[in-house]
Amino acid sequence: MLWSLLFITLIGQSSQDRPGLSSGWEILRLNDKSSFQSSVYTVDGLSYSAGRAFDGDLDTCSHTEKKINSWWTVDLLGLYEISCITVNNGDHHNIDLTDARILIGNSSEGRFTECATITTSTRAENKTFNCVNGTKWGRYVTVYKKRLGFIILCEVMIQGTKKGTMRDSYP
Repeated sequence: MLWSLLFITLIGQSSQDRPGLSSGWEILRLNDKSSFQSSVYTVDGLSYSAGRAFDGDLDTCSHTEKKINSWWTVDLLGLYEISCITVNNGDHHNIDLTDARILIGNSSEGRFTECATITTSTRAENKTFNCVNGTKWGRYVTVYKKRLGFIILCEVMIQGTKKGTMRDSYP
């Protein structure tokens, strides 16, 4: 009887651990990952490339050109179970991620599952987006904006757990 109560208690605790950072979950180090974006905004010889979204500096952001179907993606170089993505943006005048979607998948060719839809501009905000309907599995995390606009990301953090190697992430 005592063992049954202990087992039930442990099951209850592990399901409650999901929303926050708990044992098994980690903030993924992105600085050793590959990142790309649909276009690179450049002004006065300075390119706002995809890697600026995880350099630890809110004053250096990745920035696409103003286009339809803009995107930013990071290749995690392995299979991960992902619970949430945090976007921390500075107070720059043209930041508006409203209606952008956060997608997670195993292919860079567009086979993704939607994690969350961004419903606010994220200007001067630190927002965490939990994956709708639970965690998602994948190798690629993409922020995609269908309507005309920029994608500007000053700092992106991904919370997850490694589940496999690069070989495991292919269908």
